[in-house]
Amino acid sequence: VNSFDNFTELLNTQKFTHLIVNSSVSNSWFAQFRNLIDIPTLVISNDLFQHTPYKTSDIDLTYDKIISFISETSSFSFNTLNEYALGEEDILNELKKQIQEEFKENFDELPQLIIDKNLTEIKSKVHQISSKFSLLEMNDTYKISKEIDINILEDSENQLINCQNLLVDIAVVLNQVKN
Repeated sequence: VNSFDNFTELLNTQKFTHLIVNSSVSNSWFAQFRNLIDIPTLVISNDLFQHTPYKTSDIDLTYDKIISFISETSSFSFNTLNEYALGEEDILNELKKQIQEEFKENFDELPQLIIDKNLTEIKSKVHQISSKFSLLEMNDTYKISKEIDINILEDSENQLINCQNLLVDIAVVLNQVKN
């Protein structure tokens, strides 16, 4: 969030799963909006907020910090994957390795496919990984990936936006699987 114009309306769309707030934009944002914010929020501040329920970071925000924040606060679990592996650690590790390889490939290839608007190939790639989101108990991401798979050929404009958002969730998976 770099501007608080229309902030209430944006929150009410419920299209956000996380917020990153640049507190240098407005010192009064916390008092004004704290009752509206019920999603994970990262506050970027020169003077780290004290007595705030939100995670804070200094101004040197990096991609890794963002992915780490989203990973820490996202719905994600290995429980279903562990059940699928019948509790066998070797099988679980092999499944994690396969997911990591497949998601890394998609993370590398999807951005160019989105730029090129190669809808058929995007559909194929998203179809291949959608069930893995379910296995990782990322239910909202699973629903979005299924929406992309079903609708991208008929509603490419909205689904390409969903694909860009899906890249963040793929990065979250890659971050979680490597740990």
